[in-house]
Amino acid sequence: MINSRKEAEQLVRTCKYAPKGYRSFGPVRASIYAGSDYATRANDTLVVMPMIETKEAVQNIDEILSTPGIDAHLRRPGRPLAHARLHAEARPDRARRSSRRSGRSWQACKRHKVIAGLHNATSRYALKMASQGWQFVTLASDSRFLAAQAAEEAAAVKQTVASGEAPRVLSRARGPAGAPSPRACPSFPPLRRRELTSIAALQRGEARSSGVGRSPGPDAGGA
Repeated sequence: MINSRKEAEQLVRTCKYAPKGYRSFGPVRASIYAGSDYATRANDTLVVMPMIETKEAVQNIDEILSTPGIDAHLRRPGRPLAHARLHAEARPDRARRSSRRSGRSWQACKRHKVIAGLHNATSRYALKMASQGWQFVTLASDSRFLAAQAAEEAAAVKQTVASGEAPRVLSRARGPAGAPSPRACPSFPPLRRRELTSIAALQRGEARSSGVGRSPGPDAGGA
């Protein structure tokens, strides 16, 4: 995250090998995929892209992007600006303010001939920004995709089990000798409220301290 020209200059020097910077030398991994001469051309092949998140950075955008060695720009609205992009439809006022700041950044990229990049929360917004001239668009994050898919799968299982409509396994082949056919397996009975409460407690890690959902021990029930 860069807020000033001074920070932008430091970013460039950190990314570049001498004499343009002070990046530590030791390209062992880089030489595997980029060749043994990587160090001789690294300064010309690296993309230095400062992240612009704050109001201060937008105000200093021309000073930042005019810094020698800056190749691109990544606009990533920070808090509270991030909420404007994540909830653009719910909060149009915030969306408009964020859009104005992003527009200012985009215009600065054109003036200084650097690549205009923008972080987006949804594919719909990313496509919209690409159509408006943004050259580099990123989409959400790995953690968000994982969390969203995990929540969807868990919700589907909970809803099905709670409703008592567990899916039947459809198969033409019968099971092992003496085992009932999958078609004949009845659906699970609905879980009682107490059982659902126990499951929720286990998920929160409270079962160990409260005893919810645990079977009584051998000494339970009195002498």
